[in-house]
Amino acid sequence: MIVAAGGMSYPSTGSTGDGYRFANQLGLSVKQPQPSLVPFSVAESWPLELQGLSLKNVAIRLENLERGDAGPAGRAGKKKKRPVYEGFGEMLFTHFGVSGPLILSASCHADFEEHPEGFALHLDLKPAMTQEELERRLEREFTLQPRKELRNALKALLPERLAMLSAQLFAASLENPSAYGRVIRKADGTVEKIVEFKDCTEAEKQVHEINTGIYAFQTEKLEAGLKEIRNDNAQHEYYITDLVEIFRNHGWKVNAVAA
Repeated sequence: MIVAAGGMSYPSTGSTGDGYRFANQLGLSVKQPQPSLVPFSVAESWPLELQGLSLKNVAIRLENLERGDAGPAGRAGKKKKRPVYEGFGEMLFTHFGVSGPLILSASCHADFEEHPEGFALHLDLKPAMTQEELERRLEREFTLQPRKELRNALKALLPERLAMLSAQLFAASLENPSAYGRVIRKADGTVEKIVEFKDCTEAEKQVHEINTGIYAFQTEKLEAGLKEIRNDNAQHEYYITDLVEIFRNHGWKVNAVAA
């Protein structure tokens, strides 16, 4: 006798997972069903602003988040984690997160029962270029047109909507971040502040996400924020990086994209 009971993916079709119950009753061992070939929801806010944007020829890396990691960015670990999944292809931003063939493939490797804290998804927009090649490309853009705005330079490399969003704050994750300023994120993955190395606590020094020094601000908010910068830090210097925390205190959105 063959019983075709279906899975649990579409209960509205009558496929409610009865087959698993039948197997259990017959004494068979059944592993707890997990979602597969599904999109991901995200904790960070900036991907939601890109709803409908499709990306081609990008690379992703999926890593386990562990208790104590620095939010969804997952960059507080002392060592670079072994990826759960790495892939190359197409993806799509949605109103709740990310989807598309590349993301659906990654979801097959995401065991949320074993890792209830979730996963960190790293997106490489230019996997064919090294960081040095990308920097040289941007330098060439500004050499040819010194008065060119950063967001316009990025349009030569990225889709316009992504370039407009990315031209706010660039961060990078380094295995050995050394004395770079650290990008500190809140539990929901949004940027809270940038802390210069000499002002970092011991916990903040363990963060591997660093400030690359590339920003773009709305002019009127920049002018207002500059008036609030203070020099109450270890070096008694005025840091433009303090604008991130100042913006947040005003309720102005601060986005960060990992380079």
